[in-house]
Amino acid sequence: MRDITVGGAGRMMTLLGAAAPRMTDKYMKTAMFSQQQDPEGRNRTMDSLYSPKRDGRRTGPYDGHVMQSSAYTRARMSKVTQLLPWIAAAAVFAAGVRRLQG
Repeated sequence: MRDITVGGAGRMMTLLGAAAPRMTDKYMKTAMFSQQQDPEGRNRTMDSLYSPKRDGRRTGPYDGHVMQSSAYTRARMSKVTQLLPWIAAAAVFAAGVRRLQG
């Protein structure tokens, strides 16, 4: 899999951006920007993009609940979920063949 959207909320924002780009931009400008700011002004020079932080943390200092995984991401990564459209297409094809035969 080349691209994946992480989490159900990420998928929702992607779909919203495709359906209503201006509204999505306005929402992101008003809500998302402020959510990315640190009210305590901590130094962010050490990031964890290419290596873990010195204390070994993989995540930032956010105090709220952070999900480690989501049902959407697990389903999207699942081989069964990737095969589901092919299985459905085969079932529709088989039903069509049966209907034509009688």
